[in-house]
Order: sequence, then C-alpha cells, then structure tokens
Amino acid sequence: MTNVCKVHGNTSECVSSELAKLKIAVALVVIRSKPADQNVKDFVHNLVFFQQDKEQRWKAEYHRLKQEVLQLRQQQLLFSINTRLSSHSSEDFRIRPNPHDSQPVLTPPDSQSDSQPNTTLALPTLAPNIPENDKADADHMTFLRAYFYLDHQLRLNRQPPPLIGLNNEILEKDVVRQSVLSVLQHVDSNTPKEQSDFSRCLDSFRVCVRLLDSHGKWSQSMLNKFIELSSCWLKRVMQGDNVLRYNALLDILADSNGMAVLLAETVVKAIAESHERMNEWEWDGVELIPRPVLTHFFASSYYFLLLEKTIPRMGSSDRSRFQTVLSHVGQRVHINFPLFAASMMRLAHQLGN
Repeated sequence: MTNVCKVHGNTSECVSSELAKLKIAVALVVIRSKPADQNVKDFVHNLVFFQQDKEQRWKAEYHRLKQEVLQLRQQQLLFSINTRLSSHSSEDFRIRPNPHDSQPVLTPPDSQSDSQPNTTLALPTLAPNIPENDKADADHMTFLRAYFYLDHQLRLNRQPPPLIGLNNEILEKDVVRQSVLSVLQHVDSNTPKEQSDFSRCLDSFRVCVRLLDSHGKWSQSMLNKFIELSSCWLKRVMQGDNVLRYNALLDILADSNGMAVLLAETVVKAIAESHERMNEWEWDGVELIPRPVLTHFFASSYYFLLLEKTIPRMGSSDRSRFQTVLSHVGQRVHINFPLFAASMMRLAHQLGN
C-alpha cells in the first residue's frame, strides 16, 4: 500500500482503499460466523441490536453508580457539618439509628415545630408511592433540605463557613452543585412528558430555588445553568410547547432574588425581538397576520407578566436599562398591535417609578 501511495501521491485514496478492504474483511467474518439456519440480514440485525442493547445497559449502570457515589458524598458532607454542630452543642443535633433503615438519621431538635422544618432524614429516604424515575430526584431534594437546614444552624451559632480545609470546601461546593444540577436535569427532562408528575417537578424546582435564595448559594456555574434553561423554556413558550408548564417554572425564577434580574434580561430581549418582528410587518388592509408574527404576539403576554413580576427585585441601574429598551415603540406596532404597545409603555412607566 505504501508503494501505491508514493506512486499516486494521494494519501486519502490509500486510506479509503484500506478502509474498504477492512469492511469487506469484517463482512466476510460475519457471513462465515452466522448460524446455518439464519440468513445474513437477520443475523446482522441481531448483532446490531445486541450491541445497542449492551451500550444502553452500560450507560444505565454508569448512571446508577454515579448517583450512588453522589449519595455517599452527600452523606459525608452532612455528617461533617453535623459533627461540627455536635461539638458546639451536643443537644442541638444528635445522630440516632433509624429502626426502619440501616442508614443513620440526622434529627434536628423540635423538627415538628413551626419555626423549624421537618428535616429528619436518612439517605436514601423514599416514600413507597414515589415512582422509580423520581427516586433520584427525591433523594437529592432530601439532601438539599437537610444541607441548607444544617447550614442555617451553623450561621445561627455564628460559626465559620460550614467546613474547614480546602478539600472539605471543594467537597461541599461540588456536592451541592451536582445535587442541584441533578434536580434541574430531572425537572427539564420530565416537564414535557405528559405522563410525568409535573406537580412533583414543580415542587422540587421551587424548593431548590428558595433554598439557594435563602442561603445565597448561587455559584456562577449554577447561575449559568439556570440562565441556559430559562432561555430554552422561553423559546418553548414562544413555540406554544407546554406553555403553562414552562411558564410555571419561569414564574418561580421571576420570584427569585438570585435569578429575577437575569431572567428579566432574557425576557426583555425576547420582547425586543417580538417588537422588531411586529414592526417589520405592515398591514395592507387585506392580508392576514403571518403566523410567525402571531406567534410572537401570543407569547408576549407571558413575557410581560414575567417581567412585571421581576421589577420589585431590580436595582435602579437595571430599571433604567430595561426602561430604555421598552420606551421605544415603533409606529407600526402602535397601529397594528395596540395591546402590545400599551403593555410596553405600561412596563416602561413602572420601571421609571
């Protein structure tokens, strides 16, 4: 083959020729190894199916092991924080065995009172009626509730940040980040599925955002993921895909101290794009409104409601910046889409006040 390459001076032809030979060789091996009572087509089909099934099983096993490792790291983190609390006050927290589980349980005092949430936990602690696909999400939410409650107790005791030492600090940030991202992935993948329990997804997402808000744990990587998802969900709203579900998720972010302004930026861009599309279209008195323009018009009602909800959490500079964008309403929009124009001007006025 080397001599041929030198003569022709074209390496790609040599490679293609060699690849063709290898394919023929594999095909011959497959044909010769097939059972006598089975034709080549069925035999090849079975080989492909076997390989694909094998890959799926390996992926499932990888995912399962990854979740187990994360749960072990969650337990390690919780017990590390609990040890510090126990050393500060032996009566504040105690570790006791769970008669129904081999896992240890962390029990805060007076956990049933109104002032303190019920954060007794064992990892994993799963209700019997939770579907199989939701168990990992339930585990992560159990961990996050427990972690943020223990973190709150540390702050009340005026102790330093939860863990001391670089390795422990990395463990804390990484485990919390992975747990939150796992919940987000579960919510995002299950929201468009009609058979999924969306109320459970919504509750997980709401608790996750509130915990991050109340403890100021918005790392840049998590903010980036939330921004990415909110942009994707806004596009789904514009496309009319599961509008009520995605709008309910966005509504939670609009009420978040950590995400409201970032969501507002995305929403204002969407409003500006819709305004531009509407302003480009000129009605001739006969033509019907094109579907793409109508799509933007229908979606804008959700945009305006979301943006209005974020206003109380904006600083003066953000208000001024967004007001500038919303104050310039095109003449054609005024004439052809008066409701859209009025909504823009109303929000611009609110931002100015």
